[in-house]
Amino acid sequence: MPSKKPPNPFKIPSAKAADQPATRKMLYLVRGELRGDIKQVRAELSSTWDSLRSEIQSVRSELKVEIQGVRTELKAEIHALRTELKTDIRSLDTKMDRGFVEMRGDLQRMQILIEEQNSNNRIVLEGLQMLWQRQDRTDTRLDKLERVR
Repeated sequence: MPSKKPPNPFKIPSAKAADQPATRKMLYLVRGELRGDIKQVRAELSSTWDSLRSEIQSVRSELKVEIQGVRTELKAEIHALRTELKTDIRSLDTKMDRGFVEMRGDLQRMQILIEEQNSNNRIVLEGLQMLWQRQDRTDTRLDKLERVR
C-alpha cells in the first residue's frame, strides 16, 4: 500500500495580489476614492434633478397654456351650440304656435259643422216624429175601420 503523506501543518502564503491583506492606509485611500466618487455622483444627480425640475416646470406651463386654449375653444363651441339650440327651439315654438292656431281654427270649423249637423238632425227627427205620429193615427183609423166592418 502506498503511504499517505501527513498533512502539512504550515500554510504557504499565496503569491497572488488579490490574496494579500490590505493595510489601513490602503483602506483609507479606497474610502477616500469612494467618497469622492459618491460626491461626484451626488453632484451629477443634483444637476440632473435641477434640469429635470426645470423641464417639468416648462412642460407644466406649456400644458397650462394648451389647456387654457382648449378650455376657451370648448367654451366658444358650447356657446355656439347653445345659441343654435335656442334658435332651433324658437323656430319649433313658432311652428307649434302656428300648428295650434290651425288646430283651433279646425276645431272651430268642426264645432260649427257639428252644430249644423245637430240642427239638421233635429229637423229630421221632428219630421220622423211627425211621420210616426201620422202613421200611428192612420193605423188607429184603419183599426177602427176594420172593427166597424
